[in-house]
Amino acid sequence: MKKQLTTLLPLLCAAALFLVGCAKKEDEVPENTSTSTTSTSTTSFGWAASGGSTLKADSSYFVQAYNNIVAYKGGNNNVVDIKLSDLKVGTYSLSTLSGNSLEYVTGNSTYSATGGTVSIGANTGTKLSGTFSCALSGGTLTALSGDFTDIPKR
Repeated sequence: MKKQLTTLLPLLCAAALFLVGCAKKEDEVPENTSTSTTSTSTTSFGWAASGGSTLKADSSYFVQAYNNIVAYKGGNNNVVDIKLSDLKVGTYSLSTLSGNSLEYVTGNSTYSATGGTVSIGANTGTKLSGTFSCALSGGTLTALSGDFTDIPKR
């Protein structure tokens, strides 16, 4: 029995060392074989006053809780502020009767829309797209038109 034990013991130790000494093979990371493409949308808000050159906003966003669309260019030097009854897809008339308004601030002058429309073409809940066109009062500028694409919710 002692002879069998002395023969068996080294074999058991060798087997234990062999099992412990083997490195575990790391899981292979599969290659990305996805064929889906992601579209990159460009956020933009642009407008032109009385047929002048188009200004592109430095910052633009909408506030769902207040049905408000805002764009800035050069800080507070050029601001378009649109307030609507809703931000659902559709066309909204700008007038004091409808409660929908557009104000345009440029330099020291503030203009108000006296008529026109804002059309919301898409509202995903986090991004808003559409167009606007209106007559202005309050100074030398008489009209404002523009568009906005994928402006973010704030």
